[in-house]
Amino acid sequence: MRSSPRQERDFTIAQLQQALDSSRRRASLLESQLASGGGMLLPGSGSGGSSRQQQQQGVKDVLAQSALHLSKYNQIRDDYNRLLYKRTSAVSSSKAASQQARMLVEEATQRLTKEIQEREAEAALYSAR
Repeated sequence: MRSSPRQERDFTIAQLQQALDSSRRRASLLESQLASGGGMLLPGSGSGGSSRQQQQQGVKDVLAQSALHLSKYNQIRDDYNRLLYKRTSAVSSSKAASQQARMLVEEATQRLTKEIQEREAEAALYSAR
């Protein structure tokens, strides 16, 4: 059974969201360990002066990975929204589309815009934690 491009895109978005959440949790944990001046060592690190440097490098790596996941997620989300608006504007401007179809597209566009704003507000609240 083949999956549609929309299902594949949704699956990719879900994977990126999970990876981003995981990276954020790891970064938060490592930052709290560094702030407390102790905590467990990163795997493969020994005791001594270099362990602190390895921990800091590990935190930097996790933060860089998290930033990469965030940028990829934002890029996919922006591409998706751009394509949706492109499709809706094509139907809205089509002379072949009925008035009812145009109204349906307009309503869907308004709902989509509202949903995007709500999700961005939720993401801002989550990030502020």
